[in-house]
Amino acid sequence: IFTSHRWRAYIDGNETRIYRTNHDFRGIVVPKGKHQIEFSYLPESFVVSKYFALILSSLSFAGLIFGIILIRKRKPDTKQD
Repeated sequence: IFTSHRWRAYIDGNETRIYRTNHDFRGIVVPKGKHQIEFSYLPESFVVSKYFALILSSLSFAGLIFGIILIRKRKPDTKQD
């Protein structure tokens, strides 16, 4: 039996066990009849990098907004009546 934390297989929305069939190929046992089969691959490195990028983008955006606010506060009012 091949277990992988990255690959998931579903038959009609229910998770099923994945078997190693030939070297690196994967297979599942499908009951007779018409079914919807779904394989998904989600490596841990992708999930970690996704959240890392989200955090850094948020910090960059917050820094940009903070910088704009500081610049606006430092500008002297040049309007004269």
